[in-house]
Amino acid sequence: TLLYQQVFGMLAPDDADAIYQDYAALATVLGMPRELWPVDRRAFRAYWNDAVSQLAVDEKTLTVARELLHPQRVPPWLRACMPLARLVTAGLLTSEQRALFGVPWSIRRQRRFDSAMRVTAAVYPRLPGHIRHWPKNHYLRRFRAGLN
Repeated sequence: TLLYQQVFGMLAPDDADAIYQDYAALATVLGMPRELWPVDRRAFRAYWNDAVSQLAVDEKTLTVARELLHPQRVPPWLRACMPLARLVTAGLLTSEQRALFGVPWSIRRQRRFDSAMRVTAAVYPRLPGHIRHWPKNHYLRRFRAGLN
């Protein structure tokens, strides 16, 4: 919801509840048992706050983060998007989380993040839905095909 609100503005509570339930369904498709998913946004917020307060970073965690943010075996178009993805990812973290992961941040990076969010908010909502949802739909199709 943090990224959504950066791009589209504040969510009405009923809309936020509906989106939360949609993501609960997505989580089950990705293999998370439904009973492990917090029942509503309030329960999720409590879970999230607890998990973030216990966040610890070790070499394995840093390796996973590096692999996610610097992927090696991806199409060239995705590799070209990764600098922006890294900027947005870092910009959405708290300063404490950036410090834990050793993510450098500065006033200049903050300005770049703010500019990227302004451009995204101006452009992304105006794109046709099939373009906005193509990456998600593409990877969900590939994921489902792998399950069969």
